[in-house]
Parts: sequence; structure tokens; C-alpha cells
Amino acid sequence: VAVISGSDMMTYGEVSARSNQIASLLRSQGIGRGDFVGLGLHRSLDLPVVLLGIMKSGAAYVPLDPSYPSARIEQMISSARLEYVVTNKELADQFPNVKTLCVDDQIVTDASADEVRTDPESDDLIYAIFTSGSTGKPKAAAVYHKGFHNLLHWYSIELTLGPDDRTLVISSPSFDLTQKNFFAPLITGGTLVLDDCQTYDISRITALIRHHGITLINCTPSAFYPLL
Repeated sequence: VAVISGSDMMTYGEVSARSNQIASLLRSQGIGRGDFVGLGLHRSLDLPVVLLGIMKSGAAYVPLDPSYPSARIEQMISSARLEYVVTNKELADQFPNVKTLCVDDQIVTDASADEVRTDPESDDLIYAIFTSGSTGKPKAAAVYHKGFHNLLHWYSIELTLGPDDRTLVISSPSFDLTQKNFFAPLITGGTLVLDDCQTYDISRITALIRHHGITLINCTPSAFYPLL
């Protein structure tokens, strides 16, 4: 099992095949190396699938948290000059003035699941994160493959992550600290557990920790201390 969210789960094989379908469709639209693609999903099974699909296409992803105010989302889309956002039918209307690819559309199910090979250069961008900055306006900070590779290498070794680990993600898809927690379980053979609820509820989160045997949780101190 690669990913768990709510009562649903996906194996590594399913994640791989599904992400290949996303990558294949993006490439058919001319998306590739040097492009940015928006990722507009809540924490769900589809989120890591789309994230990997965008990467396999050769593009870099820009996480757009659907719970953000519409004005902030529009500003992020405009600033990153996004032409495409991968989302689902329920959320598609929240991403105006862009072309949307809905992961729950039949076109995705019918797409080729053949392996899509991408060999990014170390100086290629992997994602861009928007922070509020001192002015309160979202500002993009881009991250390169080489830097992110170094981070994941340190993180997985420092925490001795492996197949027996289960990582719980409760933070926003648009937070920078969240990104390494999407990848670390998947590159070490562990399981990624995504809290599919949009509210911070300590009772529910502690129940998730017990139920899934969570071994790693990485979040802000303000979210962590109440769990203790």
C-alpha cells in the first residue's frame, strides 16, 4: 500500500499507472520541461497521483490549496502564469481563467498507463510554493530538483525511514514543509497517510495515529503541541 486516505487506499502499482495517465495527457497538450502546472486538490488519494503525473510529464507543479480564498488562488494562478490546473470536477470552478484537467474524468481513465520516462536535470525546477511575504501578497519561491533531492536524502536517512514507516500528513498541500512528506514515504517504500478532513480536529488526528500505526508526523509546532 502506497497511499491511504479515509477508507480508501492505493498500491504502488496503482499510483504508478494512474500517474502515467496524467503525464500522458499533459504531454499530449504540449506540457513538458520548463512548464508549470497547477495542482488543485485537497488531501486525497488523487493528490500524490497528480503530483507524480505532473513531474513525469517533465513539468514543475504549483500546489493550489482549494480552501484558500478565491482572490488568493487567482493571484497565484496569474503570478505563476499557469495555463493548466489538474483538479477534479467538484473543485474545477475554483480555478478560473485556466484549462482544467479533471482527474475523475473519463479521459483520464481511458489514457495510456504505459510508463512515462522523464530524466530531469539537477537545475530543472520541481515545484513552486507561494508564501505571503512581508507585504501579505503571495510570492512564489521555486525549488530545484538538486536541492529537493538533497533534502529528501537527508530527511530519509536522518529519520531512518523504510517500508515499515507510515507518515501522516495533516498540513496544507500548499505548505513547503508538506512537500517532503509527500515524497519521503514513497521513495523509501513506506505508506503515505493523508488526513482527508479539512478541519484540524485533535481527537480525529490522534485516532488516525493509533488506527494506522503512524510512525512519523511533521507539522508546525502550533499543530504538534496539542497532539502531545
